[in-house]
Amino acid sequence: MSKILLFSPDKDERARLRHVLSEHGLKVRSAASVRTARQFLEKSDFDLILAPPEALADLHDETPAEERNRIIAEMISDYVYIFRVTETGQLIGEWISESFTRVFGLTLQDVKARGGWQHIVYPPDLPIALQHAQIVAGGQEHVAEFRFITREGEPRWLRDHARPVFDDGGKRVTRIFGASQDITERKRDERVMEAQARIGQVLATTTSLDEVLQHILEAACNAIPAAEKGSILLADEQGENLSIAARWGYDDEAVAA
Repeated sequence: MSKILLFSPDKDERARLRHVLSEHGLKVRSAASVRTARQFLEKSDFDLILAPPEALADLHDETPAEERNRIIAEMISDYVYIFRVTETGQLIGEWISESFTRVFGLTLQDVKARGGWQHIVYPPDLPIALQHAQIVAGGQEHVAEFRFITREGEPRWLRDHARPVFDDGGKRVTRIFGASQDITERKRDERVMEAQARIGQVLATTTSLDEVLQHILEAACNAIPAAEKGSILLADEQGENLSIAARWGYDDEAVAA
C-alpha cells in the first residue's frame, strides 16, 4: 500500500486531505509538528510527502541532509497529483491539489469529463507528455517539460517530476506520484531574451528591410505563448493601401485570399 506523510500545522487542512487520500486506499500519516514529522521519517520510508511551503521550510531546517534533499526534490512544487495505474497500463487520476484547480480552473472531475489528462495537454506537446507518462508507468522516475491548457485556453508551462510506486511484490507500478513546477514566467523570459538577441544579430548583419521585418516578426511570434500566425503590414504614404511586408504561419493560399 502506498504511504504518504501529510505534514501541516493546519488541523482542518490535515483532516480534509487525510479524508481525500484515505478514500483511495492510501496509507496516510499526518503530523502537526516538525518533531512528529521527523519521528515518522526516522521510522519509515514514505512514497510521498505533502506539506505547504511554510511547513516544509520548517521541516527542511531540522531534517538531516539526505532526507532533506529527498523532500526538497519531490515537494518544492506548485501542483501535486496522484494517478492510479490499471493492470492494462491506463492512468486514472485519483487526486490533484487545490492549487492546480485555482490556476487552471479545472477540478479532477472536469479533467475526467474532458476525456482525461491527455486532453488538457497543449497539442504540440502531447508526444512529450505521453512519452513522459509511459516512462514512469514503466517503472522509472522521469522529469519533463510541457504545457497544459487552462479552462480559458491559456497554455501554461510545467516542469513535471513523476515517480512510480510499485505493488508489494515490487513488480507492477500501481500508482504515480507527481509534483509540477509552474515555469510559465521563466519560459516567457527565456523567449523574450532569445527574441532580443535574434533581432540584435539581424540588425548587425543585414540592411535589407524585408529581411529585418521578417526576423522581427518571427522573433516576436516565438516570444508570445501559443502564437501560431502573425504578419506585418505596411501602409503607403497616404495610409490607404496596405501591403504585407512579412508573414509567419500563413500558407501562400491563405495570403492570396
